[in-house]
Amino acid sequence: MGWENEHLNQIIQGQETFYVPFYQHDPDCDWGDHRYQEEYMLSDLLREKGMTVRWEYDFGDGWQHEIRLSSISEYEADEPRAIIFKSGKYVCPPEDCGGIWGYQDLLDLHAKRKAHKRLTSDEKERLEWYGIDKDYDPEEDFDKDECIDICDEFSCNDDSDALIATRAKTPSQIGGKQSGSINDDVDPFITSPLYDEVLSLAFRLRELEPWEDLDDSDVYAIRMQDGSEMYIATMGNGSGMKDIQFYDGAESFQQYLCYLNGPQLLHFDIMDLHCWANYTSILFPDAMEKAADAAYYTHIKQWADTHNKTIKPECGYPLLQRYRPHRYQSMMLCDEQGLARLKEALEAVLWLSQQLLDTDDLATLGFVDGKYPTKKGGKVVPLVIKTSEGYRIERTKLPGLCEDFPTVSIPESDLQSLRTLRKSGTQYCRLIHIPELIDSEDDRENSNFPLILACIDKNQDIASMTEPCEMSNDYERDVLRQYINKVREEGKLPQRIVTDHPRTYAFLRDFCHTLGTILELKRVRIPELNELCQYMCEFKL
Repeated sequence: MGWENEHLNQIIQGQETFYVPFYQHDPDCDWGDHRYQEEYMLSDLLREKGMTVRWEYDFGDGWQHEIRLSSISEYEADEPRAIIFKSGKYVCPPEDCGGIWGYQDLLDLHAKRKAHKRLTSDEKERLEWYGIDKDYDPEEDFDKDECIDICDEFSCNDDSDALIATRAKTPSQIGGKQSGSINDDVDPFITSPLYDEVLSLAFRLRELEPWEDLDDSDVYAIRMQDGSEMYIATMGNGSGMKDIQFYDGAESFQQYLCYLNGPQLLHFDIMDLHCWANYTSILFPDAMEKAADAAYYTHIKQWADTHNKTIKPECGYPLLQRYRPHRYQSMMLCDEQGLARLKEALEAVLWLSQQLLDTDDLATLGFVDGKYPTKKGGKVVPLVIKTSEGYRIERTKLPGLCEDFPTVSIPESDLQSLRTLRKSGTQYCRLIHIPELIDSEDDRENSNFPLILACIDKNQDIASMTEPCEMSNDYERDVLRQYINKVREEGKLPQRIVTDHPRTYAFLRDFCHTLGTILELKRVRIPELNELCQYMCEFKL
């Protein structure tokens, strides 16, 4: 169509089911059933002939579209599994033109010009702004060849059971590109005996359904064989996706606490926290949602058939995912060390899940009510410890919210050229990830989400940002070097830098201390930074 996905939009099914982009989701919305667009494909919504959904784009302009499944046909045995362009007509209206009525006004002006009637300078400028020249023809300018090319790009010639060649994106990979077709000649998932054991345990966990007894506030810990603690969070109580999350150590768990900390989190905050996350997840999607990753679903279906496991319609199969800071999530199927720790933790989770079935009182297992999360932490939760006879439960305290983030230091030689710059003005700054993957030679699991420093000159109201960096061993230091380059190019060093984010404060602390720039941490959100970050995340730069 030519639109750039720059506006709020939603897909509406029936009267109360709304599919919205991840960044647009409002957790406080208490009407209707709101879901993430990125977790679904049209084939999940339109399953029978005649079914329809509505797509509303740009709530200001109010474009309304009806998408209808007119027929369903099976592929012939020798027919390529292709997306085939059928027909189309009319050119797409310009974006931001004011909806149906605004577009009609443009067509009226265009007709007036073609009739050789005088236009005002404003009317001429308006037509030029929206790209409507003298030869514009809304009925004839439709580009059939371009539509065919787009369909070819998203088609595949796969002979497997997976008919969907492109993978839908989940919330934690917002902004990433879709991958290509599934190649039956190359199995992207390398299995091992340890991997088989983990999947078998995960299928057993599905039968015990710990999310029926626990919710995301009923966190508990596992004492691992090396003495470290693994924190377990259970999602899906009452509704939503069933998910068991494994946080290896207090630092990893504190990222999860930041995610829970209060309703003041905005859409881009949630996206950004996903990009700092460091945990392993076993997700249990419905079988109907296999399009979330067609290649993995095909793989897990073959594995289940081989091992006599059943994929049910609801909570159908385990999806293993590994989240790492700044990285696109990986399937973690080749990481033997990670699988070994996951297996050890899973065995303890299974034991506790069985105990949950045997008691009606969570307090007997050590689960107690209490304010959570808090800055100081201290909530007492169960600690599962393996013994020679089996397992026992003790108690441990949860850590508090992390505000003591590590600083990023830069060699003196990198800062020397800044010492001669004049100092003036105040700059607002905040670290944030942008939901647009930087691919590493098309290896998505080694791709990263760009971390940038967003800046606003307070007095001049000028916004800027650092250049996105490729992932490296000193990734955050590379981002700081980008900021240093930006300051050097501008020829001016801020007299004062103000941020409302503790991580940004730690990020700039050494830099400001060395150069004598005043660094201030505000305890209330800076509206200008909120607006800038929201804009960058919605429009992906």
